[in-house]
Amino acid sequence: MTTFVKGARAVHRWTGAVLSLLVIVVSLSGVVLLWQAPINRLIYPQAATGFDGTAGSAARVALAAEQAFGADGIAQVTFGDLAFGISEVTLRDQRTAFIAANGELVGVWGPNGRWDDWLVDAHHRLLGGRAGLYVVGVGGLLTLMTIVAGCIAFWPARGSWRKGVVPRVATLQALRRSHRNVGIVLSLPIAGIIVTGVALSFPQTAQRSIGWTYENAPDYGDTFGDGVDMLEGAAQATWPNVFRRAADVFPGAVLAAAIWPTGQSEIVIQLRNSGDWTDAGSGQVQITAAEGYMDLRIDGRHLPPGERAWNAVAPVHTGAVRGWVYQALETGVGLGLLYLGVIGLMSFLKTEFPRR
Repeated sequence: MTTFVKGARAVHRWTGAVLSLLVIVVSLSGVVLLWQAPINRLIYPQAATGFDGTAGSAARVALAAEQAFGADGIAQVTFGDLAFGISEVTLRDQRTAFIAANGELVGVWGPNGRWDDWLVDAHHRLLGGRAGLYVVGVGGLLTLMTIVAGCIAFWPARGSWRKGVVPRVATLQALRRSHRNVGIVLSLPIAGIIVTGVALSFPQTAQRSIGWTYENAPDYGDTFGDGVDMLEGAAQATWPNVFRRAADVFPGAVLAAAIWPTGQSEIVIQLRNSGDWTDAGSGQVQITAAEGYMDLRIDGRHLPPGERAWNAVAPVHTGAVRGWVYQALETGVGLGLLYLGVIGLMSFLKTEFPRR
């Protein structure tokens, strides 16, 4: 074994041991969050009545939210779908609320007052605010280094990777073999999830690294006026009309979210077009709240590559992808990372602190 491989093995062993508890917490919480909607369907029976994404249904939820909290108190509503009919209201005072498809107020919670909000905070920030976010981000970078070192350490033993994926006994040799073989199989998908997580921790650096330089492009936004309607007037800025107009300029799309205006800002409507693979969708319409003028219609499928890559980071990491296949695959990768963290820590402890 060369000195280089020995060094890689030492880096993998010690860095992995230091990060093992972080890996266990983040992977376990992430796996549970992938099934957030099915769990909430069991908790809230109102979710069984699906939200169809039409203008009338969206207006019903929006008006119910304003009646409950006032227009100035709402930041955003993320609409449900046919599988989970509850819409989530984000309030400006950092509370969140659930509203059913029929306009019923299901509940209101403060920061981390709901189990999934608390778990999201634990997953992304370790319940530690910005400092916790940086700890998770730096931990992700170090975990990537640990994966690379592990692949280097694996190379001399690559011929025996098929033996012992699951240890039959808790011997040191069996634990090491299982950790090595499972790790090499899952190294690339685990690295992909970690990279997207690190990008969410350091968004500005990530945007620069993937070439998200559209602000400097002279032709950026030239097509944002294409397809807008010519309607205007305060009456056109009411929620029923806003949602209807947004649906009209994106035929066949369903309404995904609405951002409430503040001051002179605009109403922003997000839509899912047919064929969109993310929950957020690729369509966006902006309408001035005072004049009711539609000044932007953005089709995200035609944005610059760098911006489209950035828009894919959060859905890829969080599993906010339409359909269950990706969710199942990401669950398997998350469970694999959890397994590697537990088995790696056990192996390290048996090596460094053997029983006497």
